[in-house]
Amino acid sequence: MDILDQEVEKIYSVFESLKLSSDMFKSEADYLHQQRLALDPFIFDSLKKLYSSQLKTYWNTRDIPEHSDKAIVIVERRCHPNLEFILHNVSYFARGYNIHILTQVYVLINSSQFLLSKYVLP
Repeated sequence: MDILDQEVEKIYSVFESLKLSSDMFKSEADYLHQQRLALDPFIFDSLKKLYSSQLKTYWNTRDIPEHSDKAIVIVERRCHPNLEFILHNVSYFARGYNIHILTQVYVLINSSQFLLSKYVLP
């Protein structure tokens, strides 16, 4: 069994062990949200094991353009545990794109928009 099969088996066994029934939740959205919360750490762990080395190698030699008509925008107000992997992933698959990280959101005050916080990767 190769590493990909092992990772799929691990995620499937976690999914099976949850024993969550959709009848236990008010809506399908609540059910799916609980499934995602439970599985998310295992899925990211597997993705990191499978792809992190290749993505990190590219990240260390990448050239994110200072000016581009294409951009990736990541809106994340919390300290996301997988942000590094996400950055490596988007820079690998969206070559030639700017990357903008919004750590806050736009606020509308008296019909004027204000950006509270923003970070642009050069």
